[in-house]
Amino acid sequence: MRSKLLTLVYVALILFLSACAGQDNSARTSDSTAGSEAVPNTLEDIKSETLPSIALPQISVDDSRKNEDSGWIVAIPEEEDCVYQVSNDNNVWVTFSFKEQMDEADVLDHLVIEPTTKITTDWSDRGYRHSLRVRVSPSTVNSLEIGLRAGAKNTNGTRALSKDIMVTLERFPASSVVMHLPQYPSLKMEEYGFYWASPKDAEVIMEFTKPIDKESLAQALTKMEEQKKCKLTWLNDKKAMLKFIPPGGEPTTYDLVFEGVKDEDGVLVSFPFHSLKVTPDVQVKALNLATEKQTEIISVSGGYEGGVVSPGGSSAVFWELGCGVGDAFVYRYWLHDFTSGDKVFLTESGSSSVKWFSKGDRVQVGNKIFSAQGENLKNPFKEKHIIGFDIGPDDRLAYVSWDEQEEKKPNVDLFYRWDGEWQIIESFSYQLFNSNGFFLPMDPSYDPFGKKLAVVKNTAGDAQMGTADVILLDLKTKEESLLKEHALNVFWSPHGDYLAVGKVGGGIEILTPTGDLILELPDHRYWDIVGWTPAGQYLILKKQEETKWITQLIEAKNGNKKEFPGIPLGIDSDGLVYLISE
Repeated sequence: MRSKLLTLVYVALILFLSACAGQDNSARTSDSTAGSEAVPNTLEDIKSETLPSIALPQISVDDSRKNEDSGWIVAIPEEEDCVYQVSNDNNVWVTFSFKEQMDEADVLDHLVIEPTTKITTDWSDRGYRHSLRVRVSPSTVNSLEIGLRAGAKNTNGTRALSKDIMVTLERFPASSVVMHLPQYPSLKMEEYGFYWASPKDAEVIMEFTKPIDKESLAQALTKMEEQKKCKLTWLNDKKAMLKFIPPGGEPTTYDLVFEGVKDEDGVLVSFPFHSLKVTPDVQVKALNLATEKQTEIISVSGGYEGGVVSPGGSSAVFWELGCGVGDAFVYRYWLHDFTSGDKVFLTESGSSSVKWFSKGDRVQVGNKIFSAQGENLKNPFKEKHIIGFDIGPDDRLAYVSWDEQEEKKPNVDLFYRWDGEWQIIESFSYQLFNSNGFFLPMDPSYDPFGKKLAVVKNTAGDAQMGTADVILLDLKTKEESLLKEHALNVFWSPHGDYLAVGKVGGGIEILTPTGDLILELPDHRYWDIVGWTPAGQYLILKKQEETKWITQLIEAKNGNKKEFPGIPLGIDSDGLVYLISE
């Protein structure tokens, strides 16, 4: 009896050791194939299939156009079919939800996408669900298979998928819409963009890619608030115009998103988000400083936040907010001819400097140069990341440009012309960021003789604005001298006797080139500075008081102040101050 018991124990021990050896060998084999795509009917698949099977994951499919009224899926498939008909113009998410923790790397090794297309993946772990989500980008591929091959294991390597699990996405051309303002058909309204119109021009053209179920659009319009009435006119079965009627001509914002609009086949139309801001026009006025008389020049959009008048006073470049997230803004730039009234769209970009060349025949916006008629001119800076520039005597250009490197903060190089040749000071500075991490402009400023530059230099990078100083750079020798510590911008007066400096933490100081303090303005900030009058007598500031904009002229010698309602646009060669005013 005892010998039989010992025999049974011995046999059990042998079986236990054999099982352990098998598991170790299986783990080593799995590690050796990590990161490679599994191939059906290989030894690895055979071994995986011998493991106890895990419960098949739940599969869900979502599309970025899904809404509460009806789905974007034309036909919900039966469980055994798993064929989804989806639009080809939006992202699609396919989610595999497991009831146990999975080996994420091994599951990804078993992921199949046929044919190959652009995807991204992420994992989530909520409660008892461990889920893989695969985002499939918009595609014109007619049919796409996505799934997991048999053999994908759990984290312990003790259980695995016993069979392939696949989903088929059959793409179809989805109806979509392009919208624009009637006066500017070439300017297509982009998703999440802001667009501005006066009450008399509050119209939007909608051009659909397929004939539309007109009743569905009419029903979508009825969901708009009562006071935000609009009139719908069909120009043909794929094109319509919306005329908005703001109550009492007051500023009104219309969010142009219409739910439930379908094409003639009953498929939902993809509507991007647009915002139309209807705002009464404002006046551009010319101010004679000697008489303080203002003359109305032209009516312009009430959405403009600023602008720069040309040297001859015949036109100006204006900018309006195109879109914004937090402190990151994109602006839309327009050229207005004051004589003809013509308005030309120039460009969209981040917060860019705008400066005219001395003859008024060209204007530079960031890294682009335009003619006085709005033609985009060829220039050597179009590939540059220009974050600040100035146009000096003889239309010489100095600018700072950052280059993307692996460092957390990109280096900023300084470029300028001397003796007809381009000079460069590499890694001159670090980019300036505000407290929320967004770029600040870094415009240099020429002295009137073209021999020196006043420029902000940030030496620490990660320390943000605290280490930014204004230095004076001798363009011939490249020697630097400190003008003011802890400063963010600088403007040299036309005769070279003063510099206006915006300080870190608030306040503006007027200094001599040797750094002597002439005047301190503690209640102003660096972004208030617009520039100088031609004689250098006044510093021009743009100041907001409650909801109104004020143009301030501060006399440099004594601080005497003149104020006029409106946003300053600068001064022409005759000494007239231009501003936007109601």
